[in-house]
Order: sequence, then C-alpha cells, then structure tokens
Amino acid sequence: MIKYRKYQRPEGLLFYRAATLFFILISIVLYLLWRNEINNSDRNKNSDSKGQQIKDNSGRSDQSAHEGHGIIVTDLALEAARIEQEESYSSDVSMPYYTSPSATVHMHVIGYEQTCPLHIHRKTEEISVIVSGIADVTQIHYQNGSIVSKRDSFKPGMVIYTPPFCGHKWINKEKRTMQANLVFSVPPFDGNFYIQDDDYRLEKGGQSQTWNPDEQLNSFALEEVPFLLKKLPAMDKKMSFLLVREEASLDAHPGAIIIYINRGSGWLFSSGKRSVKEQQLIIIPPYKSVKVKAEPDDPLNMLIFTPES
Repeated sequence: MIKYRKYQRPEGLLFYRAATLFFILISIVLYLLWRNEINNSDRNKNSDSKGQQIKDNSGRSDQSAHEGHGIIVTDLALEAARIEQEESYSSDVSMPYYTSPSATVHMHVIGYEQTCPLHIHRKTEEISVIVSGIADVTQIHYQNGSIVSKRDSFKPGMVIYTPPFCGHKWINKEKRTMQANLVFSVPPFDGNFYIQDDDYRLEKGGQSQTWNPDEQLNSFALEEVPFLLKKLPAMDKKMSFLLVREEASLDAHPGAIIIYINRGSGWLFSSGKRSVKEQQLIIIPPYKSVKVKAEPDDPLNMLIFTPES
C-alpha cells in the first residue's frame, strides 16, 4: 500500500515570493511619487509662462481672459460663445467681473426663446450694453400720470440706461442664439423685483435712455478733436463715453477703471503695449494710468466706468 506524505512548501520559496511582492509594491509607490513630482513641475512652469491662462471669478480656467501688469482683459464675445457652447440648456447665466460696495459689473446671458419678465430695481441705476444677439426690450415708466410703454429691438453695441423703478422686460426671441448683455450697476445689483405692468411702484420711476454707438461716431467725425469725453449725468457721474480718433490718456484713479470697447480697435499703453478691440472688457487696477490709441480709420468708442469715484 502506497502512503502519500502531505506536501510542505519550502520556507525559502515563501520568503522569496513575499520579498518579490514587497519590491513590486515599493517600485509602484516610487513611480507614482516620481510622476506626481513631474506633474507639479510642469504646472509651475505653465503658471510662470507668458500669456498664461488665468482663473475668473468662478474659479475656472478661461482662455477668453488674460492679465498683465495687474490689468485684466476679457473678450466677452469669446465668453458668450463659450457659455452658448457649454451651457446651451441654461435659461440664463450670470458672469461677475467686478464687485465692490459701490458697484457691480456682470454679464447676463439669456437662453434661447427666453423671457426675463417685467421687473424693477428699487435702488440700482443700470446701464446695459448689448454684447451679442438681438434684445427685444420693453421699458415702462410713468409720465404725466399715465403709463408710457416703449418696445424696441437692440443690436450689439446699443447702450441702455434704466433708472430705479423703471420697469423693463427682456426677451430673446432667437431659437439658436443666446443673447448677452454687459450690466453696470450703481449701487451694486440688487436683483430683479418682478411686477405687473400696473404696479404702483412704477410711479417712482424715471425714463430710460438709449445711445447708438455708430451715431455717436458719426457725430464725432464732425468734431476736429483727437478725442471726446462725455460724462453721463446718471450713475453719480461714474460712467462716461470716450471717443478717440488719435490718442487719449486716463489718469491714475484711487479705484479701478473699467473700460468696455464698444467700437473700433487700437492699443492700450501701460507698462507695456497691448492691442484692444471690440467687445473687450478691461479692468485697470487702482493708481495705474493708461493711454489708449486708435488704429487709423478705426476710431474707438468706449465706455469708461469709475465705480469708486
């Protein structure tokens, strides 16, 4: 009769296998640490490179904005196109660019076939600039004891002033195009207070105003001056139109200077030189002076906002 002995695994073989497994694990850990060090080094190089991407107020990396010497330039046309591509199902999107106790600046993007119902602002004076799309806008105010309602369609570049308690409704009729507006508010934007068209609070409201940038440039062409600065009586005189045929300087200011290029192209000089073009929003930090120069035959029409003045 054959007897089978129970097989006993040699102790040397067990030790060899355990040691092999240990060295494999150590190798994997060292490789992962090495890759992490390489990635950190690449990120540091990218953050120091010229023309880097920066992060906007929402914390995302954005190629539509760049900075240099403290000056932030945002291409709102690119920003609006990005929102339309990435957030096409949104009813509306708000992008903040400047906030202080005195004022706010943001871009409001209205979705396809979307209506922003009739509303008022109880404290805020508002200037809106059409950035993209066609805005169907109704403005309502009281005049001589009667309600006056006016409805217009506005193309990019049109500037609309809305005083407190002036009712306004915004419609984007387009099925495939979102509609973007740059909004300056003094004091800071206080939200939309929705009302009916017979609301008694409308009696407190003043009349809206509009400006056509092309008509402004046509009138400027008749002036024999290198530039023309027109300060608006509204918004505590914090907003001005600056039209430039040749060049103009903006003195340093205790607060930020916010510029929107509504028409034309040219150059901005401040610790360097950069090109500027339509639909760019430029934020100049406090105590920094700048000079703007228009390209030949392409005069600049700009909004100059000094929220802390």
